[in-house]
Amino acid sequence: MKHEISAVVVEDAKLHPTSIEFILQEVAPNVRIIGKSAKLSEVENMIGKLRPMILILNILGESEIKNAKELLIRNESSEGFKFQTIILCAPEGEKHYSEAFNSGSVHFLPHHFDKEKLIEKIDYISKSVLLHKLDKLVSLVSHLHEEGHKTLMPDWIVVEGVYFTEFINTKDIVYMEASGRYTYFHMNIAESQPICSSVNLGEYEKKLKDNTRFFRIHRNKIVNLDFLLRFSKKDRLIVLSPPYGNQIASKDRFSKLLNYLELMKDRV
Repeated sequence: MKHEISAVVVEDAKLHPTSIEFILQEVAPNVRIIGKSAKLSEVENMIGKLRPMILILNILGESEIKNAKELLIRNESSEGFKFQTIILCAPEGEKHYSEAFNSGSVHFLPHHFDKEKLIEKIDYISKSVLLHKLDKLVSLVSHLHEEGHKTLMPDWIVVEGVYFTEFINTKDIVYMEASGRYTYFHMNIAESQPICSSVNLGEYEKKLKDNTRFFRIHRNKIVNLDFLLRFSKKDRLIVLSPPYGNQIASKDRFSKLLNYLELMKDRV
């Protein structure tokens, strides 16, 4: 099932023998037209109220080209809601627009277009809209975490992996280990491989600074103290629950760890 796309259409039916709305119903049923107008002057308010994913302009004259260009420039320069635009115009019209825009949010088709070309444009925009929504979701979750909204998401961290962005429950992290500019997350998940992140360990230390279960025992290692089984003062040895083995703390960090554990004990 294709992702539904909301659209506002601007065209004067008197000037166009075949309505773009009719063509969309035939070739792109996932496009839902939520607003129509024959006048560009009405469009700006319509966009603000309806917030369409696509604006489709069926344009003929030079005056329409000028007004549409001004409308799109205002949208490009604003910090608010953004949409994709499909412009049906004569070749000379496309030249006017291509000179004004360098973004990928404006798409051109000739008036006498091949229906397959329209399908390609709609499919491309549909994927772009879906990716945009996912990016917004990732940004939102990252923002919630960075701002410390622990009542909303108390135990999750966003990890920028090499190939994917991961949402990880901090309770499942046994320890994090630096390797060059990469960070490896060793997880308490059966048969799982370490998660490699392209973000350095110091950045994750900042993200977890308010999480009392994590402590940096070495310049290249942060451990989850929930998995701490025992330690040796003589060897600065940190023993984690099986099967995660032993870790060695640096001299200065081990001393701070002892103080930290003492402090945590007093709080219990």
